[in-house]
Amino acid sequence: MAPGWLLAPLVAWLGWLAAWPWASVSLPVAPWWLGLAAVVGGVLLALPAPRAVRLAGLPCCCRRCWRPPRPAPGQFELLAADIGQGNAVLVRTASHALVRRRAALFAGKRRRPPRTGAAAARAG
Repeated sequence: MAPGWLLAPLVAWLGWLAAWPWASVSLPVAPWWLGLAAVVGGVLLALPAPRAVRLAGLPCCCRRCWRPPRPAPGQFELLAADIGQGNAVLVRTASHALVRRRAALFAGKRRRPPRTGAAAARAG
C-alpha cells in the first residue's frame, strides 16, 4: 500500500479538477412519489402471489409517465455519454431531440448493430 505522502499530489490534482464548473453534471430527478411507486411495483412483481397481482405492479415501475422539463426556447441541453463500445450525444431543444451514436471501430470496420424488426424480416 502506498504511503499517504505519495498520494497527496494525486489528491490535490483531483481536487483542482473537481473545482472546474463543468466537473459534474446535474440531471433531473423524478418526483419522490414516482420513486415510491416504482419500489411498490417492484415489490408486487417479486411477491409469490397470483400472476394478476404481480402484473399489477408492472405499470408502477414505468417511469415513462414523467419527463424532465425541456429547455427554454432559444436554449439547448447537451449530454455526451460513453456507452460501452462507443459514444452517444443527445442534444435537446425546446421542441426537438437529436441523438447521435458513434460505434467503436474494430479492425478498421464499424461494427453493425444486430438487425431487428422489419430489417431482420427483409434480410431473413
